[in-house]
Amino acid sequence: MQILKVTLKQHTPLLHFQPNEPNATLRTSEVKPKLDKYIIEQIGGGSYEEVKGEVKKDYNDLFINKDNIYALDYSLRIDVKDIDLRTKILETDKPKIKEDKKTHKKETYYLLKNFPLILSNLGGKTDRDKLANLSYTQYPIELIFIIKNKGKETVNGPGFNLYDIIKKYIVLFFAKNNFGQRSNKGFGSFTVSKINDQSVPLHMPFNFYISYNNDNKNNRFITLFTVIDYYWKSLKSGINYTKRKVNQFDGTIFRDCRKLYHKSYLYQYLNKPKIKLTLEKRVVKQQLRLESVKLEGDPQEQPNNNSSFFARAHLGYPIDKITYKKMTGKILKRYNRKDGKEEVYESFEQIDVDISSNKQSVQRIPSPIIFKPIFDGAKVIIYILFDQKIIESIKNTIPEDLMFTFTRKEEQEELKVSVPMFVKRGDEKYIIDYADLIKSFHESFEKKSFVVMNAQKNKISVELS
Repeated sequence: MQILKVTLKQHTPLLHFQPNEPNATLRTSEVKPKLDKYIIEQIGGGSYEEVKGEVKKDYNDLFINKDNIYALDYSLRIDVKDIDLRTKILETDKPKIKEDKKTHKKETYYLLKNFPLILSNLGGKTDRDKLANLSYTQYPIELIFIIKNKGKETVNGPGFNLYDIIKKYIVLFFAKNNFGQRSNKGFGSFTVSKINDQSVPLHMPFNFYISYNNDNKNNRFITLFTVIDYYWKSLKSGINYTKRKVNQFDGTIFRDCRKLYHKSYLYQYLNKPKIKLTLEKRVVKQQLRLESVKLEGDPQEQPNNNSSFFARAHLGYPIDKITYKKMTGKILKRYNRKDGKEEVYESFEQIDVDISSNKQSVQRIPSPIIFKPIFDGAKVIIYILFDQKIIESIKNTIPEDLMFTFTRKEEQEELKVSVPMFVKRGDEKYIIDYADLIKSFHESFEKKSFVVMNAQKNKISVELS
């Protein structure tokens, strides 16, 4: 029997669905299967499903002795000293009372304060223990590997045993992976700091990253995920922090903060002359009558004859519904409880649009882009990684005739529009070159930097590389 001790540093909180458990941290049930698959792929030199059978056949002594089970023969224990309760997201001052539209039964919904990129708590939960929350420790986390079988050294060569294999691959495994919910957005980032109490240098062999100075340590996680959220929206959906306001004197509607609007870079990238494609967004809004009333000074949409496809799904498709807010341009009056005065405001419609596909096999497309945040002294570095398995799945596994249907249901009619997942350029279906997209995105920023406002209204200057 051999013991391998690996010490981890936690950089970002896990998003945990049982955060009130004692020492809620990394789960063995998540780490071991993920690590086993990674090691099998490294040994076999291919994807897990392609090589697992051959690897087990050639190196059977590395595996537990069960047919059709591809788990490596070691046990793992994870020890953590303490969880920092100060990182938890606090509940709102008052829960919400909601009435069921069918039964008219009233229930209490508990909510947490807003936190960037956390969507699972939207609307609240009737059981406060089911609210996802953050789990973080500033103390080292110990992974204890107990390895029973050294492997057939006489057959596979000296040093080819499970102890050395884990030791060889564990550093890069944690450098490439995050854990828990929303891991691709930077939650659950860990790196190896020691192996058997010997320090391990930080090694992050990745080409793209963004960085900023960690000046406000008390709110470092809100700032971090605000930066990631802004970067991701700028890339995929666009930034629209403008505000439609009503002049209380003459009732005219005007747009404030016009500079806080930017089309998504994905739109700009696809419409370049070398690609000549475009997003599905405009087609969906026009066909389903979702466009807000235009205001004076709003930019006029230019005709676009480029072929459209569900391009945003190529950066991740986790949802089956989108709620649109359609501003009507109509002025209504209401009573303002704060100052006891009547005020005018612009009415709007909340419109739910269902999204379905013609292939039952495609329920979700994970994002192929992963954020790996590292706190390195006074510097925060967020590496941009690409999940090659997801990219290969988009290229080779997802059916070429996959279609998405957007449906808006109304009392009198049902509006639908279908959009393809893929379009052809020449004789081949178009697949986004993700590395070129990110490289081009970074180069599009003036001086390769941008500014984000954090929760304390402080400006954070972010550099891109």
